[in-house]
Amino acid sequence: MIGEYAAGSLVEVPGECPWREPTAPCDVVQHGLRDRKTGPEHALAVCRCHAHGLCFSVYPAGFVPYARRALLDGSASAPSYAQAAEDAAAGVAWPRSASGGSDRWWTTQRRLLRRLCEVLGADGTTLRDRAAIALGLPLRLLADVAGTVGYRARGRAVVAVLDALGDDLDRLLLAGALTGAWGRPWRWQRSPPRLVPLVPAHLGDAAIPSTTSKRRIPPPFS
Repeated sequence: MIGEYAAGSLVEVPGECPWREPTAPCDVVQHGLRDRKTGPEHALAVCRCHAHGLCFSVYPAGFVPYARRALLDGSASAPSYAQAAEDAAAGVAWPRSASGGSDRWWTTQRRLLRRLCEVLGADGTTLRDRAAIALGLPLRLLADVAGTVGYRARGRAVVAVLDALGDDLDRLLLAGALTGAWGRPWRWQRSPPRLVPLVPAHLGDAAIPSTTSKRRIPPPFS
């Protein structure tokens, strides 16, 4: 679930959990904090719904499970996935070596590009078709992502899709859910207070591929 943080603290505990039911009102409290070595520069709030007996983590906007950095450009210190693609599109390769260290490495740039391509359906035609239809994008844009060779071409293809999405985080999260990069995303909206599903109801549960095989050994997203 996505929630709002300020000064490293969750601004508002969600009033509902993703397992909400009309006949069983939620009872959500902040259960604890989960420290992260990478990614958000603060601990994540872990909430528990006593009504349904389940816990869930609340991520700041732009982050997903196991991600070490934000998907799109924001306030995080580490360069985002989008920045890796934008640099690649411009022919800017991150350094292979740097005296004194760096937060941008060639191997990292390649990995971020590869993961973004997976989010956009490069792993399978069926997933790609589903994402294109749901997002209202020309299939050609997503097919270009799958068919590119070389970091410049791949960067240009990915940036073209992000531009077509309008750098809309919710639509990118929907794309990742439809292609199996992560589970079903939700956002807690403070005003008016409600839990917003980022996967439209008309798509149904069958539209979200199982992520079990990807999470057998949970790797960092980045």
